[in-house]
Amino acid sequence: MTYIPFHRKYRPKTFNDIVGQGAQILILKKSIQLNKLSPVLLFAGERGTGKTSTARVIAKVLNCPNVKNEEPCNDCKVCQAIDEGRFLDVIELDAGSYSTVDRIQTLIETVKYPVRDGKVKVYIIDECHNLSKRAWDVFLKTIEEPVTKIQFIFCTTALDKVPDTVKSRCQTYYFKPISETEIVQRLKYVCQKENIQIDEIVLKVIAKKSKGAIRDALNLLEQYILLDDKEMMKFLGYMTKGQVEHFLKLIINQDFPGAVKYAEKIMLPFDTIVESCIDYLTQSFVRNVGYANTIDAKLRIEILKEIASWKCGLSKTLDKQLFFKLHLLLLIEKLKGESITKQDKTNYSW
Repeated sequence: MTYIPFHRKYRPKTFNDIVGQGAQILILKKSIQLNKLSPVLLFAGERGTGKTSTARVIAKVLNCPNVKNEEPCNDCKVCQAIDEGRFLDVIELDAGSYSTVDRIQTLIETVKYPVRDGKVKVYIIDECHNLSKRAWDVFLKTIEEPVTKIQFIFCTTALDKVPDTVKSRCQTYYFKPISETEIVQRLKYVCQKENIQIDEIVLKVIAKKSKGAIRDALNLLEQYILLDDKEMMKFLGYMTKGQVEHFLKLIINQDFPGAVKYAEKIMLPFDTIVESCIDYLTQSFVRNVGYANTIDAKLRIEILKEIASWKCGLSKTLDKQLFFKLHLLLLIEKLKGESITKQDKTNYSW
């Protein structure tokens, strides 16, 4: 049996599955409901934000015989054929390899032919900004006076490269980067379906690394399950939970040499160490995990406040190592002046 990657296995099949594009999806569904969907759509946004997936859902809604509440049934032969890329009335192409005038003219010639198996012929042109100026010129007349029962959907990650003459003939939808919170929720759903046990802090790291692209997040999750926690967190460029706890323990014990040596031993960027500690300390309050029950809350807040203040400085300084060591020393010296109990120093839940 052929293995199906997560980004394909969990590709959205309905509008409700599209993550993080609520306003755009609402307008599209309303347009379909009122039969006012523009025959030429332009989806713009960063990669992995749902543009092509949304286009495919539209193709199913326009052709599915069992549409309910502007959603495809996903059970009929039409929906299944579109999902598998073998429905003759849905033509999907990548403009990067289909950009010449001759090829576009050949494509335009097919517009005049009637639909074969469905109700509407749908053309999905991905990365449309790769089309040459002459290729766009061939398209212009067709999209300006589109034939009945024809739907064009252009997708692009570089809207500025699409000619203004084309933009003015399209109804444009902007797909924003997906928030980390929404990505984490989607990853949790996939983990539940795949019976994967994974700490939420790892999901947050994956979401942060994916930079708003759900497809990238799913690819990282897929790689994660092939490695153990230590290997994967190194791959992600992040500290494991155990590493964060040990580093914070050295700080609370006011062991400056030990903390410096440990930071150097794990061989991660100082920005990453700071980010990992901030995430862990924040989660200790949100979920009451780690040493939340054994270390005084006031002390944890003080450490979190100090480490969080390093983040901006690290991003601007030319000597990150000096900055990190200096502020680590200042934090430990500050803790020496605090009233830290023996229990705080030794009684951990890790």
